[in-house]
Amino acid sequence: MKLVFYRIAFGMLLVLLDLHAPIDVLPDPLGYLLIFHELKALRRKEKVFRWGCYAAGLLVVISAVTFFRPLYFKADASGLLPNDDPVLDYASGLLQLVLFYSLCLGTRELALLRGRSDLASSLRFRWRLYFGSTAAYLAAVPVARYVDIEPWIQLMTMCSIVAYFLIFMVMRRAGRELEHPFNPRS
Repeated sequence: MKLVFYRIAFGMLLVLLDLHAPIDVLPDPLGYLLIFHELKALRRKEKVFRWGCYAAGLLVVISAVTFFRPLYFKADASGLLPNDDPVLDYASGLLQLVLFYSLCLGTRELALLRGRSDLASSLRFRWRLYFGSTAAYLAAVPVARYVDIEPWIQLMTMCSIVAYFLIFMVMRRAGRELEHPFNPRS
């Protein structure tokens, strides 16, 4: 099952990286679809992965809608900007919280069952960092319409990206450290 965690990490990488040519070269729906597929396999090992599976499935749909809708441009002081749908973006942020909660908690439980307490504590720390920064960002976005808190939003965005990358790295580590207990022969 080493590949399961590696594929989850690769799916996370597809979601994190946005390479835009005329179209998005690494579309988010593919990343979420890969995570969804691997969480379906993991939910037999630990029930908490089920919530992540649901969240990843909904994120596939939301990211596909945002990927395939045409970009409408509006003029403002800074030029032409894509007209994003704040409701879908907010729902996507909340679903990502559920996805990473499930992913980190389920992997943490598997690590504790196999006596990997250092991996379990690393997962807990990274989840808390991601939750704190993402929840602060999601709380700040509606307030930003009325109060100038752009530096705060930028800081929380950077913290969320760092925490996301740390979770990506710990998923690869989980693949290495939890490989043997998942061996089908045992």
